[in-house]
Amino acid sequence: MRQKCYLVFNTVFVILFFLIFIGSIISNQSICFTTSNPLFLILSVLIVIALWTIFYKLLSKIKKWSTKTELIVVILIFTLIIGLQVFFAHFLKVKPSWDFGMIYDNAVNYAKLGSQAKISEYFAMCPNNTFPLYVLTIIYKILAKLHFYNFMSFSIGLNILSIDVALLGMYLIIRKLINVKTAIFSMIVTIFINPLFLYTPVFYTDTLSIAFPIWLFYLYLNRPKDDAPLKKIMMHSIIFSFLLFLGFEMKMTCIIIVIAILIEEILSKEVLLNKKLYVCIGIFFIVVLGIYSIINNKLTSSWDRDKSLPYIHYVMMGTSKTPLKNNKYAYGIYNVDDLGYTNSFDTEEEKIENDKKLLKERLKNYVFVGSIDFFYKKALQTFGDGTYFAPEKLRRSPIEKNYLHNIYLVDGKYFSYYFYYAEGVQLSLLLLLSTSGLSALKKKEDKTNIIRVAIFGLLLFLTIWEARSRYLINYIPIIVIGAIVGFTDIYNYIEKKVGK
Repeated sequence: MRQKCYLVFNTVFVILFFLIFIGSIISNQSICFTTSNPLFLILSVLIVIALWTIFYKLLSKIKKWSTKTELIVVILIFTLIIGLQVFFAHFLKVKPSWDFGMIYDNAVNYAKLGSQAKISEYFAMCPNNTFPLYVLTIIYKILAKLHFYNFMSFSIGLNILSIDVALLGMYLIIRKLINVKTAIFSMIVTIFINPLFLYTPVFYTDTLSIAFPIWLFYLYLNRPKDDAPLKKIMMHSIIFSFLLFLGFEMKMTCIIIVIAILIEEILSKEVLLNKKLYVCIGIFFIVVLGIYSIINNKLTSSWDRDKSLPYIHYVMMGTSKTPLKNNKYAYGIYNVDDLGYTNSFDTEEEKIENDKKLLKERLKNYVFVGSIDFFYKKALQTFGDGTYFAPEKLRRSPIEKNYLHNIYLVDGKYFSYYFYYAEGVQLSLLLLLSTSGLSALKKKEDKTNIIRVAIFGLLLFLTIWEARSRYLINYIPIIVIGAIVGFTDIYNYIEKKVGK
């Protein structure tokens, strides 16, 4: 049963992500660059794959990785990564604006003024951002008591820490599932992935939530069995539940990895062998979520609930078409007209009713073939954009313009070179994801099926929801694991063939 399910799933996964790969070359849907050349994109992919192969070959020359050698290399790579992150955070620093500016400004006001501070009505409209508001407010209050008021620098440092903790989790997982050499190779691959550096000055939920999915997966791989001491099971359950709560409240897509884990546990019937663990996790998660909900409801009791945007609003917005340059469109992104439409109704019930009505009208107008075309292009726009929408976010209120903006901003003199580099990396990851699914079809047992199910789940969610390519950021470590599996499988296959 389990093998048949994964056989069907991996077949669909391979076809789907290969189509996204091909579509992103032939008809690239990046919002940041609307005139891409397919030949340049192919060349970029070939160069990136060639460079990764060279690095992997060099690492393969080290036959035995001692603990000391591994530690030295990992420290050197992390030093390089942190150095680059600090560099980009400094020179691409922006004044907090849009949603992350709302969170930052209100957290600063509340930390300084306490109960006298007036919280913006924005949070009544977007209550999903109240949790990051609470987190930053608590942190800023602690810093203020210590007479440290450079909240922005601390927040950027926290953002960098969040990203690097996620990379450490990724490293440990690949080390466990494959080997040290491949784990170190994965760290080298991350140096190529630009949002891990360009988003360092933008401390928003995309990056602040990046550590949770990967560490939840790590905890799953290292879960205690039912015959383990109850104290160990309880401790593991508390940590897992707390991380799940933090991740879910910071960005709800974090729960997708847990759904993927549950699917694997049910199919393998492992859930029956780990009853104590899952019962404890369920209880602790419900308790923590319940306590938070009570506190949150009390803190927000004065808010006007009718100002809140219902979930159906984001689904409706996910079917919008926004005109761009060169007769192109953006599919299912944030749309000002859709926001105005929803807010034109006074009550939450009216908003839900009319958003549903508009959603049905749009889907009816697209008809079957039109809907497939729409959602396919939306998938290309989300998964095929190697810039992860960073150029747009870095364009908004830069602290000081410098030569880097000529490279990383859309109107920059050298932006096209950066675009093809970023696309080369992203399309290489997509191709290797397809390869990982292909190799899984030949394996009886593959622990990375969970990775592909999670990525597929993210794709499904962002197909339905309002979407941006930056919404992939907190799953970059998960995506890299899937791509690394694909890379090593095809590398080993070619080596065997050449060896013969």
